[in-house]
Formats: sequence, C-alpha cells, structure tokens
Amino acid sequence: MGHLAALTLIAAVAVAWPRPVRGDTTVSSGDAAAAAGRCRERLARARAELLETDFRPAADTPRALQVLASDDGAGLELSVYTAAAADGLHEQFVLTVEPVAARVAAPWRRRQRSICCDDQAEAEDHVVEVVWTRQQRKSRATLSTVTGRYPGRRRWVALFTAIAKRAADDCLR
Repeated sequence: MGHLAALTLIAAVAVAWPRPVRGDTTVSSGDAAAAAGRCRERLARARAELLETDFRPAADTPRALQVLASDDGAGLELSVYTAAAADGLHEQFVLTVEPVAARVAAPWRRRQRSICCDDQAEAEDHVVEVVWTRQQRKSRATLSTVTGRYPGRRRWVALFTAIAKRAADDCLR
C-alpha cells in the first residue's frame, strides 16, 4: 500500500467564546450561543478559503479538514491530522480556541521546536512543530503545525497559519 493510500485523516476542535465587556459580569446563554455560531461560521469560511488554495496535506483533505464542536459544546477546532502509516510520520494543522481564567490580552507569540527520534519521526524526517498563541479577553487561540521536510509543507504551513490566524482574530473579538 502506498503512502497516499495509507494516509489517514482525523479532525477535532475547541474554541471558547468572548466573555462580557467591562462592568458586565454575566453572559446569557443566548449571547454565548450567538458568539459560538459566529465563530463556527468564521471557521467554516476559513476552511473553504483553505480548500480554494493548493492546501493539500493529504489525498483526502476536503473530507479531513473539518470544523467540529468540542465534546462540552464550549468551542470549536479547525484541523486536519495525517499519518502516512501507523509507525510513520504524523503531521497536523490545528487551530483551537479555548477558555482561560485570566483576562489578559497578548499578541500572537511563536514557538518552534524540532521533534526527533520516536516511533513516528526519524532524524532524516526533519520534523518541526510551530506553535502560535494569542490571548484576548478570557479566550486563547492556539495554532499548531507539525510537519516534515516533504515538498509543499512550507507553503501549506504558511497558508494554514495566515488563514487560521485571521479566523482566530475574528473569533477572539
């Protein structure tokens, strides 16, 4: 079975919604539901925008790139996970937004690290994880990409990062 035939994709998500403005200590369930709906629509537009480009980390990206509600219904995630084989390289493109306790605003921050030498990654795969985080009100957006050195990956990371960060900014407002 070839790499593309063995490619499996899984999607998942978690986004928290903007909290009340200064002075207001309550949020009605209707307000939270409306904010969740707006963010879900925004992530759906980001998904469509990615599919209009050449973003294809897997053979079945249109099916695998999904926006799903979290188990508790509090959030959303835009993601695609790929695995060439059970013991092969696993890649991911994931945007999540989740609630946090502190009311702190912070700009986008970037971390990068190499991942090497386990069941899924060998040194020659040159696997890199890039994580962007931003906090606004009582929500934090986390954008994570884990990719190897294969052709097209840098472009896909750049596409996903640009489109997902714009969507996250809209969800955090």
